Amino acid sequence: MPVSKNHLCVSPPNIVHDHAETASTISLKRRPRWAEICNLPTVRKQLKNYERMKLLMDRWIELATELSNLRLVKEIAPKAGKT
Repeated sequence: MPVSKNHLCVSPPNIVHDHAETASTISLKRRPRWAEICNLPTVRKQLKNYERMKLLMDRWIELATELSNLRLVKEIAPKAGKT
């Protein structure tokens, strides 16, 4: 496989498919996106932002779950006292 000077990854080989069914199935698969060297700082920044967003989303879900559990306990406690 030839390596392009403008890309960080190896170029994918050319594949010829005999059946349209196989070709349509393969075309639906995700293909890697090549990051050009000139875009490397932007890609790194986007990856850093994505990691931060993932951490914030995980924390948000954790806090929302905790709040929901506290509300359930608050609703169940008065009902338990009445019986």
